[in-house]
Amino acid sequence: MLNLDEEVRLYTNNAERERLESQATLFGIIVALEFLERAYVRDSITALEWVVFQTSADSADSELDVTLRLDTDPRVPS
Repeated sequence: MLNLDEEVRLYTNNAERERLESQATLFGIIVALEFLERAYVRDSITALEWVVFQTSADSADSELDVTLRLDTDPRVPS
């Protein structure tokens, strides 16, 4: 029988916890990007605000590339 009150463990070690946290952060960034793009398309933010955001997003992009490579690289232990 399935116990709905039982706690579910999402990870069993630190590596899995860090990978899960990185994926959660990436998801949050993607959602924020979507909202900002919608705001720009609807003229809710100015072009200058969009350029400033793009500049900061470009610097974060390199960090995300590393995170994605580590999450998908079979040589990196999970």
